[in-house]
Amino acid sequence: MHEKINKTIYFLICFGIVMLIIGIITSGIQWFISKWIFSDIPMEVKMISERKIQNLSMYIIFIGFVVPILLAFITNFAKTNCAINTGRIKRLRLAFKFYIFGSIGILLISLYRGLTFMIVLAKDISLTLDEIEASLFFGSQLFRDVCYVVSYPIFIFGLIWYLMILWDVLSRLPDSKIQK
Repeated sequence: MHEKINKTIYFLICFGIVMLIIGIITSGIQWFISKWIFSDIPMEVKMISERKIQNLSMYIIFIGFVVPILLAFITNFAKTNCAINTGRIKRLRLAFKFYIFGSIGILLISLYRGLTFMIVLAKDISLTLDEIEASLFFGSQLFRDVCYVVSYPIFIFGLIWYLMILWDVLSRLPDSKIQK
C-alpha cells in the first residue's frame, strides 16, 4: 500500500518538475519572440500581446508546479502520520488525473489565446482587442464556451476532490501527532 502512495507522490513531483521546465521554456520563448521576431511592431502593441503569454508562464508555474508540489508534500505528511487505505489512494490518483486533464485544457486555451494575440497583432496592429477576441475559436462563441466549460470545472473539481480526500485523512490524525 505504501508503494502505491509513494508512486502517487513521485508522480506529483515529476509532473511538477516537468511543468516547471515547460514554464521556464515558455518564458524563454516569450522573450525570444518579443525580442527578435516581433521587434518591428510598436511597443504598446507588443506589451498587449506579450501579456497573454506572460499569463501562460504564470499559469504553468502555479498550476503545474506549485500546486502539485504542495499536494505531494501534504500527501507525504498524511502518509507518514496516518494510514491511507487503498481506496483513498485510488481516489487520490483519480482526482489528480482530473486535475491534470483540466489544467492541460486551461494551459492549451491560454497558449492558443496568447499566440493568437501575438501573431494577429504582429500582422495587423489596426485591429482592436475585441476583434481579435471575437475571432478566437473560429469565431464561434459556442466552441469557446465548451472549451472553458470543460477545462475550468474539471480542473477545480479535481483539485477540490483531492483536497477533500486529504482533509478526510488529516482529520483522522490524533491530536498528539498534530501538536508535535
